[in-house]
Amino acid sequence: MGTGMLHTHKLSVMLFLVLYLFKLIFLLTNNAKAMAAMQKKGWRIFDMSISTLFLATGLYLLFTAPEVKMLQWVKIGMVFLSIPIAIIGFRKGNKPLATLSVLLIFGAYGMAEVAKKRSVQPVTVASGATPMETAKAMYVANCVQCHGEDGALALAGAANLQTSKLNDEEVANILRNGKNRMPKFAGWNDAQMKLMVDYVKSLRK
Repeated sequence: MGTGMLHTHKLSVMLFLVLYLFKLIFLLTNNAKAMAAMQKKGWRIFDMSISTLFLATGLYLLFTAPEVKMLQWVKIGMVFLSIPIAIIGFRKGNKPLATLSVLLIFGAYGMAEVAKKRSVQPVTVASGATPMETAKAMYVANCVQCHGEDGALALAGAANLQTSKLNDEEVANILRNGKNRMPKFAGWNDAQMKLMVDYVKSLRK
C-alpha cells in the first residue's frame, strides 16, 4: 500500500504543480477567457480532487514515515501556507499573492527532492571490530528505523530483508540509488558498500 500511495502522491503533486502553473500564467497574462474557463464546475471539481488527493496522500506518507526531519516540517509548512494564499490570490486576481503561492508550492517540491538525497550516518566502532560488526553498526545507524534489527520490520513500505532474493549487484544498486520511499545513500566507498551488501544478505532466513 505504501508504494501505491507514494506513486499516487507523486502523480497528484505533478498534476497540482502543472495546474497551478497554468493558472498563474493565465492570471499574469490577463487571459480572462482562460481564467473564466477554469472557474467552471468541471475544472473546479478537478482542482478540488487533485488538491485533496495531494494533501491526503502527503499526510499518509507523513504519518507512516519512521521519522520526520526539520526539512520535511518546513516543506509541510510551506504547503499549508500556500493554500490560503492561493485561494485569496486566484479568487481576488491578486497577482503577487498568486505568484507567492505557486513559488511556495514549487519550493516545497524542491525541498522534497533534496530530502531524497540522504548522506550516510557516521558510525563509531571499537578498535579491532570485525567487518561484520562494522557492517552491523552501519546498518543500525542507517537502516534499522525502517527495516528493523532483524530486517523484517517493513515500516514505511520497506522490503522484508529476510525474504529478499536480490543478488549482490541489485542490493548495491538500491543502496546507491534508492527505491520508492527509500532514499539514496551516498558516501560509502566500494569496500563499505560490500560490507553493507554482505550484512543485508546475512539477515535472510
